[in-house]
Amino acid sequence: ITFGVLGGNGKISAELNGAEILSGLKVKKGEVVTFTAHPNAKYIVNNWQGAIVSDKDTNKATLTVTQKAYISVSFKEFSLELPKDFVSVTLPETYIIGAEINYPLPSDHARWKGCFFKNRNVKLLPFAIGKYEVTYKLWKDVYDWALLHDYVFSHEGRKGGISPELEYNEEEHTVDEPVTYVSWRNAICWCNAYTEKYLNGTSECVYVLEDGSIVKDATKTTGEFYDQYRQEPVCTCDSAIMKTGKMGFRLPTEAEWEYAARYSKDETNASNYGEVFLTNLNSLSGANKPIGFKGMESLLGEETWESLKDEADRVAVYRGWWNGKEWYNFLEPNVYRQVGTARVGSKAPNALGIFDMSGNVWEWCWDRFKDFLPDSLVEAGVVDIDDIPDSCRVFRGGGIDIDIYNAALPIRLFYTPDFHAGSLGLRLACRL
Repeated sequence: ITFGVLGGNGKISAELNGAEILSGLKVKKGEVVTFTAHPNAKYIVNNWQGAIVSDKDTNKATLTVTQKAYISVSFKEFSLELPKDFVSVTLPETYIIGAEINYPLPSDHARWKGCFFKNRNVKLLPFAIGKYEVTYKLWKDVYDWALLHDYVFSHEGRKGGISPELEYNEEEHTVDEPVTYVSWRNAICWCNAYTEKYLNGTSECVYVLEDGSIVKDATKTTGEFYDQYRQEPVCTCDSAIMKTGKMGFRLPTEAEWEYAARYSKDETNASNYGEVFLTNLNSLSGANKPIGFKGMESLLGEETWESLKDEADRVAVYRGWWNGKEWYNFLEPNVYRQVGTARVGSKAPNALGIFDMSGNVWEWCWDRFKDFLPDSLVEAGVVDIDDIPDSCRVFRGGGIDIDIYNAALPIRLFYTPDFHAGSLGLRLACRL
């Protein structure tokens, strides 16, 4: 059996009975040889000759030996044709320079500082992000396919969600609302499944385990628990690695998410962060005015609490607003103004043409909450980092279960990767 690469741009290896073999080795009839293609960066498998390609991974092929044979593989340059609902994000040539906040915020808590705080400069690589939150329609299509291709999930997801005091009724929701009831674990498994389905192979799957295998199981446990107080088992995918060189679908990083949510074409309701303007932290994605909150009376000018609410209504689906006296949740006494998620894209987009980055549902990000925090806040005791489990992952953007106060751009909330809720979903990103 001999084997090789046609045209370069990668390598090929072969195994027999679990041991690697070299090209030119004599093999007994009936033996099964497994071949693996190793494309260089930015290349994928183009074609196999002389072996049967795996229906699960185009990087692998097998041959049941019957006679002398030559196996070859060729590679082609990889170019991902993105789904139509993705936006290529405009980036500065250098760094996003962290800035000091010189305007009122509703709170001085750590979760109000966002990603681009003073003394932290961030360099982003080219990426694209979904115009819309992942809909239940897309989720279910990939989910059903994934179950037939060795993926395992802990929850099947729901059509949208409602305010917590109400009872969920699936018939009241549509497949065009964001999927909810999705844990971080389920989200990264689903991203790999979408990549495999879309590209017909796993070579560009982003999430892998420490042994290099693709993350496919959101339920497999390690036998350990988070801590003595919260007896929730740790899963193997909790320590997954994000392969930055891969082109597949994934969760955005926090910095990617916030940059895409805050990008502004000019200084309207925005501040300078080096080469770019970013919408102010006391506002919503795509909004031209701040939200209303106690303590910002000096910013009102010709605005009123009602006009600020109207601007918030233009860009976000949320629950309650500040009416000058209290956080108000009603159109009239005992009648909630917003009790459920809306179809994605039902509000106005932001400057990049992205919808619902404030409100509707919270969106999982890749990062651990403890990956970065302003040192000044930790030292001042504003946040006790020792009380936060290492496994906690971040979600951003606000949802229908909260007042507009918590849909503002900088809010960083977190929970362990098994957490799921009727106001929590995801948005996709990918490398360019």
